[in-house]
Amino acid sequence: IGLTTQSITFSAPTTAYVGDSFVPQAVSSLGATYPVTVSVDSSSTSVCTLSNGVVNFLTAGTCTLIATQSGDSATAPALPVSVSITVSQVDQNVAFGPVPASTDVGTVLNLGASSSSGLSLNYAIDPSSTATCSVDKFGNVTASSQGSCVVSVSQNGSNKFKSTTSKKTIHVGQLSQSLTINSVAPIGAAVGDSYVPSVTSSSNLPVSISVSGACTLISGVVSFTSVGVCTVSYDQAGNNKYLAATTVQDVVVIGLTTQSITFSAPTTAYVGDSFVPQ
Repeated sequence: IGLTTQSITFSAPTTAYVGDSFVPQAVSSLGATYPVTVSVDSSSTSVCTLSNGVVNFLTAGTCTLIATQSGDSATAPALPVSVSITVSQVDQNVAFGPVPASTDVGTVLNLGASSSSGLSLNYAIDPSSTATCSVDKFGNVTASSQGSCVVSVSQNGSNKFKSTTSKKTIHVGQLSQSLTINSVAPIGAAVGDSYVPSVTSSSNLPVSISVSGACTLISGVVSFTSVGVCTVSYDQAGNNKYLAATTVQDVVVIGLTTQSITFSAPTTAYVGDSFVPQ
């Protein structure tokens, strides 16, 4: 008469994530009278632990568990059963706040980014950016020229979470500007007259003044040199921040200088009188 044989049924997941836990279920074919012992294989002690009947997954790797039942005087030990569980890091993602797809040069935008892991984020300007822009550690983006600003937002990961990187592209446009003529061009101007034109831009950038036609511009003074039309043009070419302004003009019609005669003479005279007309 030989010893009674037994076998072990061991239920366990095949995959798990760092931070997960589970209660291993291992039973003998002979029932609860023969309790099964579950232990962590010596090769897996850095990946998982078993405490108070609960397996905890500590880090990515392979967790191997071994189930044994030693038998007794009438029952043979069960063949050990091992299970290997692949433990992975948890995926994470980066989400952005309601950031507009476009902005203007000089405007500060906050990306409102966060990671699903709750871990802190790193910000950098991606080399693919065509705009000149910067980002601080709080996710505030500022552009100093037009183009596309591509911000790379990364999370380096941890023992539990995988690293991840997301990118946000913001189109950066230039601001518009306008010109305001402050001087009043003369009406009924004549050859020899002059005036000083004055203009400002809403961007506060310097405005260039040029003339064409029957006039000259010297040291900021427009002088009318002949009969005809004098056109005074005001231009601001823009820069990295501002678009070129729409050209504005003063148009002055120049006529001949007028004159009048003053004639002094007596209204009555006698025969034989004389006088010099003035």
